[in-house]
Amino acid sequence: MIELHVDDASNYETYVSLMDILYSTFIELRSKAARERFGRPYKFDADFENDPELEKYVRKLYPMNIIQLSDEDWEYLELKTPTK
Repeated sequence: MIELHVDDASNYETYVSLMDILYSTFIELRSKAARERFGRPYKFDADFENDPELEKYVRKLYPMNIIQLSDEDWEYLELKTPTK
């Protein structure tokens, strides 16, 4: 899981660029795993349908779980987190 803390003052272009890098990295990892196990790459394309077995395998191996938190979310979580 990737936690992404987005500062309210962040530049939008920087945010989009970071998200592109994250997605590209997941696709690259999934494609490598698909080639190693199935002999063909994983494709992340709305016009292409992957083999269901391949799709299930790469999604389980590399789940794309990205949580985006704002400053307010972080403050809320810090208040809820018990201190030791």
